[in-house]
Amino acid sequence: MVTIRDNGVGRNYSKKNHMPSDPSHQSVAMELTSKRINLSDDTPSKGENITVTDLYDQGQPAGTEVKLQLPLQTNQPASHLTSDI
Repeated sequence: MVTIRDNGVGRNYSKKNHMPSDPSHQSVAMELTSKRINLSDDTPSKGENITVTDLYDQGQPAGTEVKLQLPLQTNQPASHLTSDI
């Protein structure tokens, strides 16, 4: 599990105050990242591998927290490549 915390203004404030240069633009970054993580995992996903939480301090936006559940991969020797010479 990887946790990333940002102490910026938060997603809600940013959405309200951001004027996109192209109003028809629709971000797919989170969806693509999730798909990439799933592709690198050999086991079926048991749930979401990315969670995003808006952080607040006394009711005021205090940033964003992103948690990534990454598959554990180990480097095991390729037994079919070894030789008994």
